[in-house]
Amino acid sequence: MAARKSGHIVNISSAAAYTPIPEMGAYATSKAAVFMFSDVLRGELARAKVKVSTICPGIVNTNIIRTTQFSGLSAEDQAKRQRQGAGLYAKRGYGPEKVAKGIVNAVLKGKSVVPVTPEAHMQYHLSRLAPALNRLFWGSLGNKLNK
Repeated sequence: MAARKSGHIVNISSAAAYTPIPEMGAYATSKAAVFMFSDVLRGELARAKVKVSTICPGIVNTNIIRTTQFSGLSAEDQAKRQRQGAGLYAKRGYGPEKVAKGIVNAVLKGKSVVPVTPEAHMQYHLSRLAPALNRLFWGSLGNKLNK
């Protein structure tokens, strides 16, 4: 791509990349790494006219939550959290086809960072404008979930 001075790389990150969700440290960290790697690639490949889009889906109704391993929870608490999450994702009803549309749109318009769901957009902007408030909110939510 760099040699021919054209191309587009699409990396799938997550809204978790900028959302400090309690008990999801490993997942959030890995997605933050994808997010930053995409930023670095974007800078490195800009002169070569290769574009890089980072897709951050948010809450999308897939099987991901049913297999998520939450750090620091007992097997029983983890199963409970998986059931709660799967129910939330199902109620949300936001399907993967909307993520696919977001990816196509990102490539066609050359967008760099693409939060897909409305809550992913909201969280992205909150994390950028008020990072301390973001941490406070998610920390207090985690405390409530663990009671």
